[in-house]
Amino acid sequence: MTQDRIETVELPMTDVIGRQLRAVRRRYGLTGAELAQRLGCGQARVSKIETGKLRPSVEYVRRFAEVLGLSAVEARQLETATGLFLLEFDRWHMAASGMAADIQRRVAKLEQQARVIRSLEWFALSGLLQTRAYATHVYRTFREMSPMDARQAVDERMRRQEILEHKSRAFTFIVAEHVLLTNFCPRHVALEQIDRLRWVARLPNVAFRLLPLGHPVNVVPATGFDIFDDRFVFIETRDFQVRVWNEQEVRGYLADFHSLESSCLHQRGDIEAVLRRVSEQVRLTW
Repeated sequence: MTQDRIETVELPMTDVIGRQLRAVRRRYGLTGAELAQRLGCGQARVSKIETGKLRPSVEYVRRFAEVLGLSAVEARQLETATGLFLLEFDRWHMAASGMAADIQRRVAKLEQQARVIRSLEWFALSGLLQTRAYATHVYRTFREMSPMDARQAVDERMRRQEILEHKSRAFTFIVAEHVLLTNFCPRHVALEQIDRLRWVARLPNVAFRLLPLGHPVNVVPATGFDIFDDRFVFIETRDFQVRVWNEQEVRGYLADFHSLESSCLHQRGDIEAVLRRVSEQVRLTW
């Protein structure tokens, strides 16, 4: 049976989702105890979710729809509403004081559980690729974050990178050239970051791809993303983190990733030529 992952927390919107689930349960003539029995969980969990004291996961809602025999349309509506709530939760979570380092630890756990990670760098480099200085400047753009919180988050981000040297893991990184030309940090930080990419590209378990400016592409993604074991997609932006589990949507992200990969440079010599060109532009213009 699918086990839902629920975190104890009080915040706006939990009661909205809870009320929806309670209304559906009552419409199907079930008590909280009867629903809990069908779900295979404690009645207290059902009660806390319905009263907004626990946040439901998408997996919980899918199981809820299954045991009640909801139509595909109604099940999808509930799942979408829950996904939007989780998106709002992660926005709140990111901005909350002292939580940035905890979020990095959560991401590290996802990475440790995966065997194959595909990562598209479309607006900024992912945490696995960043130097300490680059990461520090990334967090400086989070105006609501204190310097101490930022330092702790950077420390956790650096610890995450140890997984790159685990030979049992496989990584594919697609880096768009325009990401390297985004001028938000000092020249020496940008040049150090480019050297870091050279080092990552030489790792035996890493496939490093580079998409040069002007190369034709068949898709234009709205943001960067990571795909874990081809099972779910992880999206992290300045304001939120969200996971996409829907199989059809995951297949869509995979198709986009492979399409972009086919437009990339694969050979080390070709990639190095672009990195040298970017380095020279940074030296001249930053």
